[in-house]
Amino acid sequence: MNDEDKLLYARLEDKVFEAGREYAVVFFGFLTPAERGAADDFLRGKDAAFLFSGGYEDAERTMVFIKPDNDYVTYEGAEEQAMSAVRFTSFAEGKALSHRDYLGSLMGAGLKREAGGDILPYTDGKKQFCDVVLAKGVAGDVVRNVDRIGRTGVHTSEIPLSALHVPEKSFKEIADTVASLRMDAVMSSGFNLSRGETKEAIEKGLALKNDRLVMSPDSPVAEGDVLSLRGHGKMILAEIGGESKKQRIRIKIKKYI
Repeated sequence: MNDEDKLLYARLEDKVFEAGREYAVVFFGFLTPAERGAADDFLRGKDAAFLFSGGYEDAERTMVFIKPDNDYVTYEGAEEQAMSAVRFTSFAEGKALSHRDYLGSLMGAGLKREAGGDILPYTDGKKQFCDVVLAKGVAGDVVRNVDRIGRTGVHTSEIPLSALHVPEKSFKEIADTVASLRMDAVMSSGFNLSRGETKEAIEKGLALKNDRLVMSPDSPVAEGDVLSLRGHGKMILAEIGGESKKQRIRIKIKKYI
């Protein structure tokens, strides 16, 4: 266990205690997928109920909400109490502002990463938009203090979570065969990398399986597993078929694009 995991577990332990003491829903931070996986494993051993939410279904970065394990305390209203959203609007033509542009400007304005959720850029005709999920306490500060993304002026307004514009996820479907259902073999196919490159990336701690850090290239994967590799994206092992004539395993992958 590294120091970051120890700190995360200590914070979760404090929140479990707080939820029981206050007899209420408590929450903190926006977690990365890896942190969410670690938090999920940790909280399953505690006498508390919990859920993860990032303001919309299937959010990448999520807060954790913890409450006593009973039906008397509910999650109703907790999401709106914990987070809000800010919409950036730009009329500038030319190069579209990217996820990195927004993140860089927000961090430059002093936003701590754990106070920010997903960044959702999109366009509508000549206008560029971006909805950003934020901790409730910082959304107002962002509206007041951020009027430029990079060198581009933007109009900024706070919006309810219900108004979020969530781009539809799209996938590239890949049909292939692999020698085995090892993590390195399947990821090599989905991310178009050599087996050696994939093995090295996994051993460096850059790979997740179902939001859990995996550092063993020979870790087995199953149908429905979600695999991600830092710098290369995310994919789902959608289907495992029979063997080919060369005794390789047929698979179908859905890679996020």
